[in-house]
Amino acid sequence: MSETTETKAVTSTKAKGEMGPSMLGSEMLVKALEGEGVDTLFAYPGGASMEFHQALTRSKQIRTILPRHEQGGAFAAEGYARATGRAGVCMATSGPGATNLVTGIADAFMDSIPLVAITGQVPQAMIGKGGFQETDFFGMTLPVVKHSYLVTDVNEIPTVVKQAFKIATSGRPGPVVIDIPNAQKTRALDLVDFKGGPLVNVRSAAQSNGDLRVVLDLDRKLNPKSFLLKPSEQYGHRLVIDLEQSGKAAPVAVVKPASVSQPKSYSSMGSGRDIVVAIDAGHGGEDPGAIGANGTREKDVVLQISRRIYNVLKAEKGVKPVLIRTGDYFIPLATRRDNARRKYNADLFVSVHADAFHNHRARGASVFALSRSGATSTLARVLAEQENQSDAIGGVQIDNSDEMVTSVIYDLAMEGSMEHSIKVGSMVLREMGGVTHLHKKHLEQAGFAVLKSPDIPSILVETGFISNPTEERNLSSKNHQVKLSRAISRGIITYFDQHPPPGTYFAARKLQQDSQKHRIARGETLSEIAHRYRVDLVSLMQSNQLNNTDVIREGQVLRIPNS
Repeated sequence: MSETTETKAVTSTKAKGEMGPSMLGSEMLVKALEGEGVDTLFAYPGGASMEFHQALTRSKQIRTILPRHEQGGAFAAEGYARATGRAGVCMATSGPGATNLVTGIADAFMDSIPLVAITGQVPQAMIGKGGFQETDFFGMTLPVVKHSYLVTDVNEIPTVVKQAFKIATSGRPGPVVIDIPNAQKTRALDLVDFKGGPLVNVRSAAQSNGDLRVVLDLDRKLNPKSFLLKPSEQYGHRLVIDLEQSGKAAPVAVVKPASVSQPKSYSSMGSGRDIVVAIDAGHGGEDPGAIGANGTREKDVVLQISRRIYNVLKAEKGVKPVLIRTGDYFIPLATRRDNARRKYNADLFVSVHADAFHNHRARGASVFALSRSGATSTLARVLAEQENQSDAIGGVQIDNSDEMVTSVIYDLAMEGSMEHSIKVGSMVLREMGGVTHLHKKHLEQAGFAVLKSPDIPSILVETGFISNPTEERNLSSKNHQVKLSRAISRGIITYFDQHPPPGTYFAARKLQQDSQKHRIARGETLSEIAHRYRVDLVSLMQSNQLNNTDVIREGQVLRIPNS
């Protein structure tokens, strides 16, 4: 028997039928264009873009002009931008229709003209399978655009359109491409993924007073919490429902960690608390993060990697990992770092990402710590700006004045945590360099909002560029994810081995290790010392970084490894 929870929307919403009104991706596109103030669009129709043209006929704001050729439409949009100072918009169908836009796009790129080029694409299921009139327009245009989008979910269209116009008109203006697979009819509630969770079905119906009644069918008893988000950017009022399971943490995928051999004496130690490592999978929910050419979403990849890090660290004695985000839902940046500090009392905060860059050749992993001044590179600044947009995408309003004041206060207490952030970040980066290509050989710093914790060392790990086709495949690979998670975990453990927080198991272990010392007396040999302490000679030499050619001397202090 399933549990049912019911909630009532605060705002009035008209509903058609039991599952709500149908929406078209094409209608979303038109509404999004209208929201950006578009009044003129130059479009040549075709099979893959026909639904867009049909939706445009119902727009009272947008005038659609039919050029004789797609190239003429691109140049006409460019001329519109030159004349008005606003972004010009052109549209074409898939295949040769899209490729005919390239000359106009390249001209806008070279002349710094704001241009948004929208193209139809073959159905998503046919991408990469040689469908009729399929071309990789996303990849083809990357060298001559500021940014390219391949929309894999119609629900992302409003966000993509808003970002595209912002990119096209900000900084040095230029063209942006939005490639959209053949639009499919969908309903808002159809977008919910019921697999692997407690949610069985969602039902809705309009009430006589105009309110919307929403019923959630569950397979277990949960504690529902709901709240209303105020309008933000392109979003109106939104009802958010959190389904919490009392007394139990959300299930975590089990990944077999690599076995780690530990000295026998470790197991006999019972003193000291566990070190708490907060693992934050970036983005989530309505914020997908970066999206690769093949539709790989950053939010999915980093959650998988975070779960693998969790399982590796969980197998390490004296470490208690926690996941800030256990599923596909949105968490504001400030809440992520505050949960790590206040809810979990974490000793380390690790935010996991896989970002994108407009140049698809950009590749390599990076590790970042907070910078109180400027970013250490242009890319670091760009990535920080992208990640800090997550709150805006998620609909969370931030009071900038309060944020600035808070930032100043935090900075006063940040010196120690930043120093340790750099240390642990450098160790993680070194370990990652053994399993993947590094974008830069040194740790970078930038103003990531999620890293602004005054009392916790905090790092942000970019596992690779999802915009790079090769790295997109790697990041989706289980084998590569396992290698990355083990490398990141090794860096974390190495840091805590050297800098254990007071009162922890690691601190007690280090104290025991450090107390086992021997000062060499006249005439003693390494083999005699090893025999006296019942340790292996090789281990004794390795613990003291000695080789066969080294000469020991009287008065020299040796560290005795645990037997």
